[in-house]
Amino acid sequence: MAYLSQAQTSDWILYYLEVMPVLAFTAAVGAARVFRRLRPGAKPTWLEPALALGLMGLVVSDVVVARRKLSGMSAEIRLFHEGVAKLPKKPNVVFVRYAPQRHMDIALVENRGMLQNAESWIVHDRGADDLRLYALARGRTAYVFDEKTGQFYEAKP
Repeated sequence: MAYLSQAQTSDWILYYLEVMPVLAFTAAVGAARVFRRLRPGAKPTWLEPALALGLMGLVVSDVVVARRKLSGMSAEIRLFHEGVAKLPKKPNVVFVRYAPQRHMDIALVENRGMLQNAESWIVHDRGADDLRLYALARGRTAYVFDEKTGQFYEAKP
């Protein structure tokens, strides 16, 4: 319940998943109590199927919206990695210059395994401090990826 007090974007629901069964159970108990209090003849026969269809529609709508949003987020990462793979000079080091107004949950900096054997090092662009890292990257071509424009260009350290 503590997560409910935090301001989150609508697509960041990971921590709310734990509480969803509790909320669904509470709603079901409340609906059952309301139906029990109605007189047997006061409840139309079409009401329960109509409510079920309405809830199914909401679930389908949420799934469609979530898939669209996640697909858009993963497309940005996929396009970046395709761009890194197409860089002409290997081995290289790619300095990622994040856009000021960026989606906080998308990280493009990612390295796996033994760095000395990797075709590409993907690191944060830290301005003038990049020279210190580039000095360690002997024989690697330096590239900068500008997230704002979506472009790669060769850097001249």
